[in-house]
Amino acid sequence: MQSEKLVSLGQLAAGAAHEINNPLAAILGFSICLPTTRRCRKRPAPPPPKSVTRRAAPKPRWQSPELRQAGSPERTLLDINTVVNNAVQLRALDLRSATTRVELQLESVLPGVRGDGNQLMQVFFNIISNALDAMEAAKGGVLTIKTIRDRSNVVVLFSDSGPGIKEPHRVFDPFYTTKPVGKGTGLGLSICFGIIQEHAGKILCYNRQEGGAVFRVELPAVLAAFPAKELQAPSASANPAKRS
Repeated sequence: MQSEKLVSLGQLAAGAAHEINNPLAAILGFSICLPTTRRCRKRPAPPPPKSVTRRAAPKPRWQSPELRQAGSPERTLLDINTVVNNAVQLRALDLRSATTRVELQLESVLPGVRGDGNQLMQVFFNIISNALDAMEAAKGGVLTIKTIRDRSNVVVLFSDSGPGIKEPHRVFDPFYTTKPVGKGTGLGLSICFGIIQEHAGKILCYNRQEGGAVFRVELPAVLAAFPAKELQAPSASANPAKRS
């Protein structure tokens, strides 16, 4: 078991290094075209290669969107409905089955939450993906995502009609996974747990009596402020996003 954990950790590190090296290689390549010192500016610049145009200069910043997130998380006032919708739409791009779908029941008026939108979308995307994968393996089902206000918290509930989770108390443990070998390292929900804790929130998992699993995410509400009206996601009474 310890050896398998070390192998998984090695795979994770190799994947992270690969994702970092790719944008860095592009940054270094395009940066060669830019004079960076006074000495370079005094000398006449050699003509750039034919394959390099003026549009090449801004490309380094296009090549590294993920690297910008390596620093401190950017905490802003967020509309949680918008974050949920973005995560659902992102997951809907991966169309593989017509037996699973997502239904949204979003509270039309919610207080804002302060946090990093990219990180919270990562949490929601991970929960959605796990639920849809579990239901797909069980010949389909429905994932219902609901947002509500519970006293001083904004709550997001992910309820699926799948087979449930054998050990819900262990799903946030590092390297714990119910997926077959090669399908997951068991680190996704552990990372989600850490992100929610950094946002001073809570994430819980339990099985429903009628079947299926529920993930409950609680985030502190900013009671004195609401997101701008144009950022509010429309209330979803129907199925705004369907899984294939």
